Amino acid sequence: MKSFYKIVHTAAGNQWHEPEKRIISESLWMQDQGHQVIIIAPADSPLLSRAKAVGLSAYPIAFKGFTRATQSQQLKKILEDEQPNILNAHGRTDGSISLKAAKKARVPCRILSCHSAKPLRSSLANRTLYKKLAHYIFTGSDHTTQRLKGIFKLKDMEIFSIPGGIDRPRSLSAPQEAQEEMADRLKLEKQTRFIGVLSPCETRFSAAHAVEVLKAFKSLPPGPHLLIPAPTREIRNHLDIAIGRLALSGRAHLIEPQNLWDYYRSLACGIHIPSRRFDEETIPRAALEAMYASCPIAALSTMGICEAVSNGKTGMLWQGSEPEEIARAIKTTLNNPDAASQRAEAAKALVEKRFTIDTMGRDIIRIYRLHQVRIDRRYYKVDPDIFPEEY
Repeated sequence: MKSFYKIVHTAAGNQWHEPEKRIISESLWMQDQGHQVIIIAPADSPLLSRAKAVGLSAYPIAFKGFTRATQSQQLKKILEDEQPNILNAHGRTDGSISLKAAKKARVPCRILSCHSAKPLRSSLANRTLYKKLAHYIFTGSDHTTQRLKGIFKLKDMEIFSIPGGIDRPRSLSAPQEAQEEMADRLKLEKQTRFIGVLSPCETRFSAAHAVEVLKAFKSLPPGPHLLIPAPTREIRNHLDIAIGRLALSGRAHLIEPQNLWDYYRSLACGIHIPSRRFDEETIPRAALEAMYASCPIAALSTMGICEAVSNGKTGMLWQGSEPEEIARAIKTTLNNPDAASQRAEAAKALVEKRFTIDTMGRDIIRIYRLHQVRIDRRYYKVDPDIFPEEY
């Protein structure tokens, strides 16, 4: 059985969001294991520039515009020259071009990764993509897997839930040390306890949800301080106004974390706020990182977060967005530190078991090898000159 693979990832996005971060993390892990990885993305995309910066092979393809036929031919030529074992498309935009080109170039294994939970129609174009062009569908969560299985009548061995894995730090600072450093940075008393927002990326940051956390925080007894990483000047100005109106100046702080892991370790309670479209969320990376850092967390109950946080076992969940519900979850965490610590350790154990880059990589390799077994079995059953056309 083949030990090492040549893997091509294609992506059409022009931003630096979770899917692009996952592609780079996965590619570097695969490279460390001895596999060869090639990234194909738009020339001006952060993904392509970062791929080149970390030493990955890269080709520019726009995956849009009026030259899609030409792009398809260019991609087919690249694939014929490189002869990869696997092509993994990361969306319908690039997948509609790259999966067709991969089939024509006789790439043995074709994968479509679905990173969004947006509703899909069972249109002819989508059925072709999900059922005909891709051998396997990868999703980031179980609820997305179940939804796609229903829409496209996919079998268990055609679609797999592979959540994005976090890169574990080599070491973590002691919680007390991180907390004291944060207090010193904000010129507060050394023993100050912190509640902190665990936010999504800046383009999906929900200022409205952050304001609800501020309202919940206002109802808590004085003592703890609230930290909110504000990703943009616009959001910062919006939250500054809200802090002033709620008379929380001096108790609520907008910060730019210098080290996210130290930030997680400094918190007595981490509050995960969903993105502006939380119904589309998969399992949020910020929550997983905080859980690995043994930060007791509380979160709004959404489909994505519930796959990692079990209420009362690995964290606290609240329903709806009412400040009273948020405040209740925070109080439960702060007022029962021993129970919160037990939940935090259980959460860390869960992340170590299911949500690390190592777990993700090993699961993907198992599917590559599963497909190789299928190819090997079929090879001995059919004329090898016919087989490539079938697969």
